[in-house]
Amino acid sequence: NASPATVSRGGVVYIAEDDLTWEQLVESDLARRHPATAELLRPLFARFVQKLLDFVWAECVLCVDCVAIGLVESLLALLSAMLSPAEHANALLDAARVERVFLYCLIWSIGGVVEQKERPKVDLHLRTASDTFPKLKSSETVFDYRLTSNAQTWETWSTFVPPFKAPAKDMTEALSSLFVPTADSTRTQLLLDLYVSRGRPAMLVGARGVGKSTDMAQMLHRQDATIITTRMLAITSSSTPFSLQQKIEGMLEKRQGRTFGPLGTKQLVLSIDDF
Repeated sequence: NASPATVSRGGVVYIAEDDLTWEQLVESDLARRHPATAELLRPLFARFVQKLLDFVWAECVLCVDCVAIGLVESLLALLSAMLSPAEHANALLDAARVERVFLYCLIWSIGGVVEQKERPKVDLHLRTASDTFPKLKSSETVFDYRLTSNAQTWETWSTFVPPFKAPAKDMTEALSSLFVPTADSTRTQLLLDLYVSRGRPAMLVGARGVGKSTDMAQMLHRQDATIITTRMLAITSSSTPFSLQQKIEGMLEKRQGRTFGPLGTKQLVLSIDDF
């Protein structure tokens, strides 16, 4: 029963999950896509999404609580990152290629929130639902594979791991600064790059010491400094909302009206590390 004046001053407007379905979100997204791509994607959403949502909630342990619309929004962000370059170039996207991209994004959006030990369940569910995946070894799952740049074939993540750059003989760097790429770190950083390329947030969840902060630092280091400002911000149990607000405001300048941004005309990519 809030008046328009009250609502206009509210920092957050809450919409119940039942008031906005993931199907409505998808239709809104498809309406902004190239018509040919939208027609290829629409049956894929109907075929895979609700079944996988029901499966992970009923059969899997999640690493973080999620709602359907949030998971589908992550799926749409990954799809945009992978399909938009081809759409903007008016490249012809065939149904088989779009399905491979869709399933790859499905793995790392809805499938990406299950605990690692639960991944074989999602793997079996997806490979039963689609014959798009390659023949896997008994020890492998679909989480061990990614698409090549043209989305024509699947290859293991291990084939994309960059070589380790050995330090100089004088070893001036601290030992803790050395970074040895692995399949896990390569996978995490590529997915982070996809989200950042679309201006979408991402959250890394995991136990202490698994390399979350390092992966985030590597991602920030790769950004183009001419157009993007990067910052890392650590928060602890002693941090307060006011101190966090002050730190973020210190990175910004007022541009016009209620618009704030980093210095100059750059974009800001901010990593918040919860210690």
